[in-house]
Amino acid sequence: MSVLTTQTKANIQRVDGNGNLAPITPAPFIPATPETSADSSMSLRDILAILNRRKITILLTLLSILAATLFYTVSTKPSYLANAVIQIEREGADIVNFGHSQQTADAPVGSNDPFFRTRYEMLRGRVIANRVIEELKLHESLNPTKKNSGFSLSRIMTLFGLGSKNSTNQKIDYASLFSKKLSVQPIEKTHLVQINYEGSSPDEARNVVTSLINNYIKTQIETKSETGEYAKNFLGQKLVEAKARLKDSEEALVSYANKNGILGVDDKQDRHLRKLTSLDEAL
Repeated sequence: MSVLTTQTKANIQRVDGNGNLAPITPAPFIPATPETSADSSMSLRDILAILNRRKITILLTLLSILAATLFYTVSTKPSYLANAVIQIEREGADIVNFGHSQQTADAPVGSNDPFFRTRYEMLRGRVIANRVIEELKLHESLNPTKKNSGFSLSRIMTLFGLGSKNSTNQKIDYASLFSKKLSVQPIEKTHLVQINYEGSSPDEARNVVTSLINNYIKTQIETKSETGEYAKNFLGQKLVEAKARLKDSEEALVSYANKNGILGVDDKQDRHLRKLTSLDEAL
């Protein structure tokens, strides 16, 4: 009996002499032996070789980082913060009523109280800011084109023609720059207000806070003085009018008395005298 052996798709088929196929017996699986290759992990020598080939790129990157760090360090000036706490008391307005003074009622303390909100806005306002700037000569310190010892980005861009030519000619709003460094924070449920200012030097920060408080006090005194001057002028005008009316009344009384032979003082003249006396006492 002859045997014919064929192999197809890794299967062996047997055929006997009569042409009958024998059962298929799977061929044993023999795993392929991988070819030996070089180790895929890089050695220290390979890493050093790559760094040596890229040394110019690495050196330029390090120099760029160092230059940027140095520029930021030189161009950024240190800042100093000074603060103070002041007390703001509510004072009733003196309302002149012919020699008598009335006091307005005291409202509860709060951030929404109009009296205290007005004082906070006065501390932050442009009037006091301009006074402090003029008093301490802060123009150069607040000028963004002159600080940082000439290393500001805007100046460098201007030198290379990248900045606006008209930017240096524009009028600088010093009061607005001043307000960005100023902080006025009321302490809740108290009459105290904390004032903070960020300056380029300790002396500047301290002097600004001191000048701000002094100018605020001066503004309050000036406001009261203006109110008193207005009241004095108002009373003076009313006194002149009362004297004129009294004079007219006296002349009319004398004329009437002469015509009718009457001597004495009527109630109308007495009222004018009392009003004149009250106005004179109030003035």
